Parts: sequence; structure tokens; C-alpha cells
Amino acid sequence: MPSIVTHDKLLNIGYRDRRHQSSPNEPYATLWVSDLPMDVLQEFQRQMKINKDTIIFFKSLYWDYQVSKENIITIMEFGECNGLTRKNLLSRALKSRRWYEIKKILSPELLKEALSDDVLNTLFPKSLSLKYNYVKKILYQ
Repeated sequence: MPSIVTHDKLLNIGYRDRRHQSSPNEPYATLWVSDLPMDVLQEFQRQMKINKDTIIFFKSLYWDYQVSKENIITIMEFGECNGLTRKNLLSRALKSRRWYEIKKILSPELLKEALSDDVLNTLFPKSLSLKYNYVKKILYQ
């Protein structure tokens, strides 16, 4: 499990909290992005180049789920939140948005991750995957 140190306490992401603890040995600390101090959250957003437009863009991809701003940031930082993954998020972007919109919104690091084989293999129809493989070849080779 990923861990983060904040306020001199080590918190394990994704474990149950004390109210739902099933055994005394089970870790009980859960950290949500909403629990982070605002300065830590803003620093993460600055480093990941996540702005309001990026969050709105990603939230719109999950029209069929209740996904909050904090969930999107957690997915971006830790790779997963409530069963939703960054790979799934990037795959949805490639499947449902135009290339120029994706290119405008995603940072260069996220764009490279979106064009990784791991994400491209999840695309359908296969012709869409082939098109993005061509884009990847032009941009990164």
C-alpha cells in the first residue's frame, strides 16, 4: 500500500478506519485527499500540473459515476481511488475525446502515459488503438 507522511504521522492509504476494523492487528488509518492540508494539496496540483480545467475534463469522463474533485486528484496521485484507476481514466479520455482536446488538457507526462502500451491495449475498437500507436510513434520515436 502507498503511504504518505503528514503531520508527523504515517498513514496507510486504503485501509479501513477504526470504526470498521475487523481485527486488532488490522491497520486502521485512512487518508483521503480531503484530509490533506490545503498547502500539501496545492503543491501536488502544481507538481502534477492539475488545474481546474483538467479536473473538470476528467470528471466529465465519468458521467456514469459519482466522482468528486478529491477522487480525481487521488487517482492522479496514487493511481487508484474507489476502484477507478489512472489507466482507466486515461483510456476513457482516449476513447471519448478528440485528440486536440486531449493534447491541450493533458500535461506532457500524462500524455506520454496515456500513449503507453498498457493504456493503448485497453482501447476498442482496435483501429483506435492503431491510430494512437501511430501518434505515439511520431511523438516519441
